Amino acid sequence: MEQASFVVIDETGIHARPATLLVQAASKYSSDVQIEYTGKKS
Repeated sequence: MEQASFVVIDETGIHARPATLLVQAASKYSSDVQIEYTGKKS
């Protein structure tokens, strides 16, 4: 299994449009994506 971690360094976090692109890209694969902001995961 391949694993990767990315950190978005921005006070406002990731915006809706880039988040949508991330979801679309991840949905092409069998994947488990977790997004964490200020200690909260979703």
